[in-house]
Amino acid sequence: WFQQPTDQYFVPREVAKFQLAADGVPESDITVSGIPIMPQFQDTLKALQNLSKRESRLRFLREMDASLHDAFLPDCDRPVVVQMSTGRSVRHIFKSLVKMETPVILVVVCGRQADARQQLEEIEVPERHKVALLGFTSCIHELLAIADVVISKPGGLITSEALACGLMMVVVDPYPGQEERNASMLLEEGAGIWIWDYRDAPFRLDRILSAPSGSKFSLAWYRQNARRIAKPDAAFIVARYVLSDAPRQRMMQEVNMASTGDANNGDLETPGADQPPLHTIHTVHTQGTVWSTMPPIGSSRSVYSEEKETAPRVRRPAPVRRLGMEAFAQMKVLDANAVPHNGDSEDSSDTEEASSESASYIQVHGN
Repeated sequence: WFQQPTDQYFVPREVAKFQLAADGVPESDITVSGIPIMPQFQDTLKALQNLSKRESRLRFLREMDASLHDAFLPDCDRPVVVQMSTGRSVRHIFKSLVKMETPVILVVVCGRQADARQQLEEIEVPERHKVALLGFTSCIHELLAIADVVISKPGGLITSEALACGLMMVVVDPYPGQEERNASMLLEEGAGIWIWDYRDAPFRLDRILSAPSGSKFSLAWYRQNARRIAKPDAAFIVARYVLSDAPRQRMMQEVNMASTGDANNGDLETPGADQPPLHTIHTVHTQGTVWSTMPPIGSSRSVYSEEKETAPRVRRPAPVRRLGMEAFAQMKVLDANAVPHNGDSEDSSDTEEASSESASYIQVHGN
């Protein structure tokens, strides 16, 4: 997940910084920023700072791009549980949640899954609960900002958004690998629970929602832990670095070092007059076989060779590449001839579709 040389790494947690440093990345090149989320989250949270719960939820009804008044009025003080669409399991999870004894406002974000929404409308809901079925929304930040619990797959962005809003997270159906690690982090920090069997959801949530606010494993305890590890200003930290003078200074320093032949600060031997020129083939020895990079044009040497390399391996400063107008013209041609990918369906069941995620990555690594 890392590639040198890189000017700066932005990572979500201290353990990610430790892992990069253990792999040889200088600690000065690593910033623990969190995963960037849309700035609307921070704006909304600031707007709610001095408002009561009722005032916050009345403001939410005004700002939301869908009418949810029937679910929130007149009694809007009960806990708000947000269920993010999780594909085929959304119906089974919903049927379990409505069995809770604690009265809640249950908001299900169906996204563009019209069929799933129709299935949920057919399920009978006890009178003690209020339910709102929400389609695709661009105001997910408004919803999460006034919620108490979010039930979702632990994707990187929805997890970061939930923590920024101080929500207890109920993990369901994590993908092996990355999402399972996110789930483990939430459990380790006391910011969420992991439900393996959907039928356990009402039992476990009732115990948490009914626990005294000052006790351990209460809703307030989970939410306090979520706020403790949240990093809602991650996007601003990355943006400040990119817009600062630090990248230019770093680039000029490397250019100057390369021009003086001191790019490695004396750590490695620099090429001398008796050593091969800069275009000499570099080799990697594995079990007696030599694998070489592509030889220069006109060379008679093959890429694959059984010969032993006798010349010492030397790391040399990379030449500074400059883009000319011809390169930009080629980019425009490639962009104009690009074919849209038709594999994505509008009925995608991915949880992240309902969140306000950004598709831009600036060397941000998740764990």
